[in-house]
Amino acid sequence: MTRSIVSAISSSHSEQIGVFKAICAAMVVSIHVPIQTSLIGEHSLYGQWLAVWHEGVARLAVPSFFMLSGYFVARHLPDLTLRSYGVLLLKKAKTLLVPYVTMNLAFWMLAALSGVFAAQVSGGGKDMVWGLRQIVEAIGLPGVSQPINFALWFLRCLMYFMVLLPVVGCIVLQGRKWAIALVAGVFAASQLIFTHSFETGGVNWQTGFDIYGFCWFITGIAFRIYPVRITLKTVSLMPLAIIVVAVFGLLCFRFGSNWTPVVIWKYSMMIPVCAYVIWRASTAIRIPTVVKQNTMPIYCLQVPLFFVFGVVAAKLHFNLAGTGVAGYCVMAVAVTLICAFVAEGVRRYFPRLSAICFGGR
Repeated sequence: MTRSIVSAISSSHSEQIGVFKAICAAMVVSIHVPIQTSLIGEHSLYGQWLAVWHEGVARLAVPSFFMLSGYFVARHLPDLTLRSYGVLLLKKAKTLLVPYVTMNLAFWMLAALSGVFAAQVSGGGKDMVWGLRQIVEAIGLPGVSQPINFALWFLRCLMYFMVLLPVVGCIVLQGRKWAIALVAGVFAASQLIFTHSFETGGVNWQTGFDIYGFCWFITGIAFRIYPVRITLKTVSLMPLAIIVVAVFGLLCFRFGSNWTPVVIWKYSMMIPVCAYVIWRASTAIRIPTVVKQNTMPIYCLQVPLFFVFGVVAAKLHFNLAGTGVAGYCVMAVAVTLICAFVAEGVRRYFPRLSAICFGGR
């Protein structure tokens, strides 16, 4: 039964997924636009924009990427054997871990060289520190540190999920009820964990494992194996689901905590509702092909590019974080496009380098 359910993705469906991924990539870039955190929620246009977009809507991008990753990998589950799993794991290591290590080391060298250059210009003089400890800290090995290119925690976390794929597959393939029970159980566990560590967003930065992202990864697998047709009845049940999850969130957290509304927004059913709205809208949105085909490189290049912008802005005594709503949007769009075009150029003229840095498409 499962073999017939996990069917190929149609060309129109694939196009819609491409648009959705491009939108999510741009949203991830917008999360990393330099801002003044003290302005979030202030009674100004910029403060409210940061509260609603930067701390709200844009945050559904990473859960959406986790869900898409699960959706794509689900096709391997019905015929998964020990040998095929080994081949799949090796392939994912090449497309996830190789870019993870390469881009972290490249960014570390960029940051170190810029520091040396700045010190020499100011007359202070500074030597570049080379050593195993610096390299390990830059890469962000599990249990040691975050990656220096901090956005790439996603790749390391996704590799954890791939390691757990056989266990997830064994449970999900037992039936729709088992899949729902697994998703609900992991989601409940993530909410309980937030009781003690909600300020980190549910991510254990020492290991890089995001249990909330794991919930969405499993959800993507379940959606691929057991497709859900969105009907008026389904939509009408969403407000009830939001209330149930919100009440559960209130029970998990201290009453009166200023974080409670944020948690209910970020980690409740509001994320799938917003994701569904964007998914439906993606059929009417036109995105440049170069952006749709380079979402992974955009993810890898955005932080180093913002770093370069920051260095240049500092030399010009310009505050990137104080540009307002217009400047925020311009930076997000500009960085997204620059990353996409750079990646396309590297892929076209240096395909091997592209595979090492971005893991292919």
